[in-house]
Amino acid sequence: MVALTIEEERVVAVGQDPTGEDPFERQMHFIEQSTEATELFNRLGVGVVIHCGDIVSQFALAEFGRLRCQLVGVFGNNDGDRPALEGRAREFGFELNRGPRRLELAARVLSISHE
Repeated sequence: MVALTIEEERVVAVGQDPTGEDPFERQMHFIEQSTEATELFNRLGVGVVIHCGDIVSQFALAEFGRLRCQLVGVFGNNDGDRPALEGRAREFGFELNRGPRRLELAARVLSISHE
């Protein structure tokens, strides 16, 4: 995780990577990570979360749906049903696309990639 301030805006960049061989255990791990991160970011008053890939499923994305800030990100190599993830992200007002992608934030240009 990388935390920075750009023009007084708290920004956090995160990425998730699977652990373990069992698909169910990996899924539960992603959901737990997403829940903990969401609670932390809301408590700290983060303004933007940049996700660098591997959200993996709609269940983990739903945990990020409780964020009180903007989330933008790119897909990782472990993201399953990308059209479903994109649709669910739009429901929360998030932007999730293929990377690399360019992001302009507070007069700064950032590049987001999973690689």
